[in-house]
Amino acid sequence: MTSIRVHRQDKELTGKALSANTLASFLAAQQVRSVADLATGRAMSTSLLHFLNRRKALEYWQSNGWLRREPSGTYLTEAGLDEVELRESGQAVNANGRRKSGNIDPMQVAAALRFIETGQLDETEAEVSVLLETFVYRIWV
Repeated sequence: MTSIRVHRQDKELTGKALSANTLASFLAAQQVRSVADLATGRAMSTSLLHFLNRRKALEYWQSNGWLRREPSGTYLTEAGLDEVELRESGQAVNANGRRKSGNIDPMQVAAALRFIETGQLDETEAEVSVLLETFVYRIWV
């Protein structure tokens, strides 16, 4: 078993911060460093995702068919992987063809992942209250 300590901000995230945190939570849950390394067949700890994201955010991803829950964990779908890649490249569009407000760039995802892993924000950001949690779950190799 692997033990992982993660951090989250003690406030509800919105907009680009929410999008970056969501994508970074997928990276943390799959134990990869970049969006290009995410996979659809790799189980993510549901409890870890629930700690790092608000229920509403995960329900949004599930209702759009981007995530699926199974007894073995939560998985990105093919459509979900496409959505992640489009958001990170700033190219995701809504049903009307307009760019989504949640579009971000790789630097924002990297900063969100760094916060999840270390609890430290960039120097330019204000101090925040954080919650700490240790998750223990099995990683099948």
